[in-house]
Amino acid sequence: SLSVGVAAERVSATMTVMESEGKVYFVPHEKYVRKRAEEAVGELNGACEPTKRRHTLRAVRNEIIGDKTKKFAFVSEGAVPAVSQILRESLAGPALDANTTDLVIQSVATLGSFTCGLDMGAEAVIASGAVDDLTRLLGSSDARLVTAAARALRLLFQSSKAKTLRPLSDEAIQRLVNLLARDRDGNGDEDDSNGDELTRGVAASILAKCSEIHSQQNKIHAFGGLAAAVRLLDSKLIRVQESGMECVAAMTHDNKDLALMVGGDPGAVSKLLKLSKTGKPHAKLLACRCITNISTQSNSDAEADKLRMHLLPIVIKLLEQLADAHVPHVLARLLAGKPELQKIAYDSNAIAQLTTWLQRAHHSGGANATAPLPPQQQQEEGYLKEGLLTAIGTISLN
Repeated sequence: SLSVGVAAERVSATMTVMESEGKVYFVPHEKYVRKRAEEAVGELNGACEPTKRRHTLRAVRNEIIGDKTKKFAFVSEGAVPAVSQILRESLAGPALDANTTDLVIQSVATLGSFTCGLDMGAEAVIASGAVDDLTRLLGSSDARLVTAAARALRLLFQSSKAKTLRPLSDEAIQRLVNLLARDRDGNGDEDDSNGDELTRGVAASILAKCSEIHSQQNKIHAFGGLAAAVRLLDSKLIRVQESGMECVAAMTHDNKDLALMVGGDPGAVSKLLKLSKTGKPHAKLLACRCITNISTQSNSDAEADKLRMHLLPIVIKLLEQLADAHVPHVLARLLAGKPELQKIAYDSNAIAQLTTWLQRAHHSGGANATAPLPPQQQQEEGYLKEGLLTAIGTISLN
């Protein structure tokens, strides 16, 4: 019986079970997926009624979630422009009824699913022109549409293809800032309040990417984005706090005016210092990035030195706790031009940790690789090695 079980596992790994007229068939998985994708895209492109389209969209999304093989097949068959066209047609009407609203939500969620984890999917979404429709939805009076669009946009901005996006328009940035600044009215239940908070966090993450990719931080600030992001530090949800810190870190990086504004807010600095000492390593790192931007662009040397001294042991500890490429960059910036801090880092065995990390990156990145790394991974690897080498060099100056 054991051998039969093993054989069944091997069959199921490469075959898809289909039933027809009471009989069971085993069909090659790839062939089945391709056929299913062709049928689904045909239904989406067809002039079927909205109910049928909603059913197909929901089925497609359920199939591609967590399955890159199916996602690849559906994108290859042209599913993304088909879904994008459904979204565009649905928004073209004078008003959205309940059925059309549901169709829009399903379309937006499906586009987000195609974007997640598949470069080709993200590229197809961008090429389809759906970004304009998604940003338009951010101004909707229906919270469900706003939330769905914001989540899809965040997935797109988190993809490796985000750099190919055009900078968001002033109107789109204004909508995101409005969403970020939207306070809870206190009239809803706890689930509604948490959902609204999470949506604000999604907006903060998108604005952070707008700052990193297209240097739009001054424009975001002009609409009130920096102050709204700082207010997220008071959220009771750690995920929302992290999104707020992500936005603050991106907006204050190499921007002295904005760094001075955050540094001049005692409440914000106090909250960031607290977050740098408590919570999970990722949250600590985000707080350290914000404080590093403040301390390295401060007009007060004494206050800046205090902040740097506070951060140094935390960042050195993060070298052990977190395999995040930002860590060595933060360390290098903290130590720049500070011989006394460089000595502390040296005595704390930071160089040994950095060199060990560099060796791991070298062996995993390309020296022993049989094939070249994807472009995005090459960029990430280069950023990591740059930070490691800069930190090692800075410490070695002492």
